[in-house]
This record gives sequence, structure tokens and C-alpha cells, in this order.
Amino acid sequence: MMVQNISIPKDVFSFDETLAEAVLPSLDPELVDQEGFEESGAADENLIPTDSAENGNFTEPETDDFTDVEESALRGSGEVPLLNPEIGEDLHGQPSPSSDAAADGIASINSNASAIQSGSGASVAVSTGFDDEDESGSDTATASSDAFVVESGVVDEPPAEPAVSDEPLVLHGTAADDELTGGSAADELYGGSGDDTLYGGDGDDRLLGEWHDDAMYGEGGNDYLFGSYGNDRQWGGDGNDEVRGGYGNDSLYGGAGDDFVQGYNGHDTLSGGAGNDTLDGGSGNDTFVVDSQSGAGDDVIIDTDGSETLQFDGLDPFAEIWQVARQGDSLVFDYEDGGSLTISDFYGVGAIEKATYDGQSYLLNGDASSPISFADFMAGNPDRYVEGTEDADVLSGAAGDDFVHGLAGDDDLSGMDGADTVYAGSGDDVADGGSGADVLYGGFGDDTLRGGEGDDRLLGEHNNDFLYGDGGDDYLFGSFGNDSQWGGEGQDNVRGGYGNDTLYGDAGADIVDGFSGNDTLDGGTGADTLSGGTGRDTFVMKRGYGSDVVSDFATLSAGAIYADKIDISDFGFAGFDDLVKEDTAEGDTLLHLEGGDQLRLVGVASEDLQDADFLF
Repeated sequence: MMVQNISIPKDVFSFDETLAEAVLPSLDPELVDQEGFEESGAADENLIPTDSAENGNFTEPETDDFTDVEESALRGSGEVPLLNPEIGEDLHGQPSPSSDAAADGIASINSNASAIQSGSGASVAVSTGFDDEDESGSDTATASSDAFVVESGVVDEPPAEPAVSDEPLVLHGTAADDELTGGSAADELYGGSGDDTLYGGDGDDRLLGEWHDDAMYGEGGNDYLFGSYGNDRQWGGDGNDEVRGGYGNDSLYGGAGDDFVQGYNGHDTLSGGAGNDTLDGGSGNDTFVVDSQSGAGDDVIIDTDGSETLQFDGLDPFAEIWQVARQGDSLVFDYEDGGSLTISDFYGVGAIEKATYDGQSYLLNGDASSPISFADFMAGNPDRYVEGTEDADVLSGAAGDDFVHGLAGDDDLSGMDGADTVYAGSGDDVADGGSGADVLYGGFGDDTLRGGEGDDRLLGEHNNDFLYGDGGDDYLFGSFGNDSQWGGEGQDNVRGGYGNDTLYGDAGADIVDGFSGNDTLDGGTGADTLSGGTGRDTFVMKRGYGSDVVSDFATLSAGAIYADKIDISDFGFAGFDDLVKEDTAEGDTLLHLEGGDQLRLVGVASEDLQDADFLF
């Protein structure tokens, strides 16, 4: 056998064009002799390169062709030299100065293969009709498609974007740091040992990181990801995914879709992403991330073990959470723009102990025996979210703009300083807004609401409530029930609602409106405007009140179904004839009372008045 020395460049395989429905060209050049190759044990005398060098000994094999390589493999211990110029039309060798032994090669290339796909990482080959594994490379592949992949292990530049197989793939990694990429079908990827990177691609894939610290991307489809051992990073991607961490401190992201994210064991970080997600930290001290994406869905946290943290990241709880409520043993956050977060069994187990936002930590108290179940959520922050229980609670805000929710029970609520929002809830509650422009809601029950200083809004809502505007220009609305309301100082708007209400404007130029029902309206001092609305109303005028206006007085003589009354008993008039009445050019009646007090009846002529219209 004639042996000659020949100098060849070291090359790395990369993909150029698809080899479509063609048999690989005959491998008929001179090959390296026994020093550089060993027999594969195949039927053909196929040789396997065991070394890569700049200079190698080539010898002519005993066969002329190398066309049936189904049972053989070309395996290299380093970079693979370019074997045949004819193959070079489809597989291009790229010279590289690197001397890393990445164990490149072509594993199990079938002469009936219909396509070649490009990729990155160490060499992987997938063939038709049989299963082979390449133990020499940094990757191995189990065949199950009509295409195979040739990838390069040592490259100076990123390889071309891989084509996508439309048949299921089963890919197994090795002890090295592997990169496995699935196709468009339902693939299975196993990382093996090493710090691996797995890409599921499209399709409903199964990704198992197995050992060490892996990065796993489900990408499209409804995927299953399990990190197993190591500190893994996992992204479900699009679709309804199941993302499980395993043993280690994992970072888990559901991505878009309705996902199930579970930490399993270790101190994990979990984020559902967009969609309606369920998060389970498992054992260990876990962190649940709430951001603008997760805030768009209805998420549920299930966790009964460890000391957990709720981390607000990119979502301002003070601006974007409009309500915090208890539902059974669960705590529910409702977002202003829709969506919610439910912490299951918060009042039972209370595993989530604190919340973090903008570098600060806030204690959470889920102890069901505490009279304030949510009192310390914003401890140390001027704006607080405070929620009670089903029992009688004593709750207070702080110096900022607080949210105080009494829930059930006969509660005592105080907003303190700032522009506070107070929901009394059910029960006979007492709520005080304190200083600032506050909003108070009575809810169900016979409530007492006090606005305090500032321009406040008080809504009694249901049942028979007592509303006090106190200082400032206040708005009071009793709504349902027979309410009693006092505007206090300032120019107040006092409205009764549905029921037989008693309304007092108090000091200032007030608007007092009975709305519906048989109401009693007393403007108090100042130039007030009184309107009874529907029903048989009574308008009260006393000494020193000044000049008031009644805008809708209904007289008996006019045949009104609901005739009103004017109560001027404080003046001591004997009867209607003692009154000084003046008809104005506008068609009104002006009653001149004592001490400069006046009462104008809009749209009423003096001749239409009679003794029965008054209470003396």
C-alpha cells in the first residue's frame, strides 16, 4: 500500500444548503491511515478518524465507495477535516485556529436521508430508521425524523439559524455543556450532565434539564419543563405550560398563557407572566414576582410551606391595586385595570410573610386571631392598605393617603391624615376620615361617617346612616335608608337619596336636596338652597338663618299630590295672616320674617299660600 504525506487544513462542519433527496456522494479520496483512523466494525471498511492534525498520513482504502454508512460513524477527537470536495458543495469546512477538542463528527448518516439541517453547538446527527447515540460529542441525538442535523463544535462565528424538523425529535445531551434545539413537532429534550441549554421550539414539548444548572426555553406550544437537579432557569414561553423547578434554587417564568409554575424544592423565584396562572412555591423560602404582565391576568398563589415573599416589580401597588379584600381564608388583590392576585389560605397558614416594593419590605400579617389581619402591609410607608376581618376591628391609617377596609363586624375605622379611602363594609360601623380630602363608604349596616377636615365625600349606602361632613366643602349622599346628615362648616352639598331623610346644611351657603321620600330639610345659617324632590317634604327656617331659597315648594291649593310644609315655628307667629309676604317680579313669593331673615318660594304666588302650608 502506497503511503504519502499530505497537508490538510483543520475544518469545522457547518451547513450551507439542504441535501434534498440525494445519496451522499461517494467518499473516494485518500483517507488517513491507521495512525489517524480506526475501523468502525461496519460491513464496509469504513474508517473513523481518531485525531485531527494539520498534517496526517493518508492512505487509499480497500473499497472504492463510502456510500452506505448506515451502520458506521465518522468520529473525531477534535476538529473534523474536510473529507471530500464533492461533499463540500453542501457541507463547508471552515478553517479555525482553535485547538479545542470538542469531539466533533457525523453520527450515523443514512444514505437515504432526505435533508440536512444546520445548527449550533457540538455535532448532532439524526438519521432515518434507526437509533444511534454519539458518546464522543458534546451532544447526542436519538433518531426519529426524516432529517438529520450536522452541527459544529468549534466555530469562530455563530452558525446559521437551524432549519426546523416537522417530525418529533428525541435529543439526549452528554456530560458536557450541551445546546439542544427541538423542531416544530412534540419533541423530547434531555440535558444530561452539564450546564445545558434546551430550546423546545414549536410543538408541545418535554424538556428535562436533569443535572447541573440548566437554561430551558419551552417556546411555542403547551410545554412541560422540569429542571430536576441544579439551580435552573426556565421559561415556558407561549402556550399553557407546566414549569417545574425540581431540587435547587430555581428561577421560573410561565410566560404567556395559563401556566402552572411550581418551585418544588429550594428557594425559588416564580413569575406567572401574562395569563391566568397558578404558582406553587413548594418547600423552601420562595419569592413570587408580581409585575405588569402578571397583573393582567387572574393569578393564584398556592403555598403552605416556608417563609415567602411577594415582590412587586414594575407594578406599583399603591397606584395600581384599588382593593384588598378577604374571601374566606384567601387574600385577594384587585388591580385597577383588571386582573387579580389571590393568595390562597393566607388567613390559615400565612406562609407569605412580607411584600417588597422599590427596595423596601412591608410585613404581612395573616394571623386569623389578629384583630387587624392586614394592618402591617404598608408599615413604615405613609400610604397604607389596611383591612379588617369578619369580627369587630379597630383600624387606622397613617399620615398618607390610606385605604382602610373594615369588612364585616362593627368596626371602628380611622383614615387619620391624608386623602384616605375608607370602606366600612357590613356591620354598624364608625368611620372617621380625619384631615384631608377623604372618601367614606358606609356599606351595609347603620353606619356613622365623619369626614373630618377637608373636602370630603360621604356615601351612606344601605340602611339608616349618620353622616357628618365636618370642616370643608363636603358632599354627602345617604343613598338607601332613612338617613340623618349634617354638612358642617363650608359650602356643602347634602343629598338624602331614597328614604325619609333629615338633612342639615349647617354653616355656609349649602345645597340641600331631599331627592326622594318625605324629607326634612334645614339649611342652617348662610344663604342656602333647599329642594325637597319627590315626597311630602318639610322645610325648616329658624331665627338667624339669613336668606334661604326653596326651589320646589308644592302648595295644597295647587292640588299637589305631595304637598310640602314650611316650619317657621321658631319665630312665634300666630298664623298665616301675621306673615309679611311680597310677590316679586320673577313670580316668586318672598316671606319677610323677623331680624332680617327671609325665605323665597320659587314659582309660588302669595295668593296660592294658606295657613295649612305652614307649621307655626
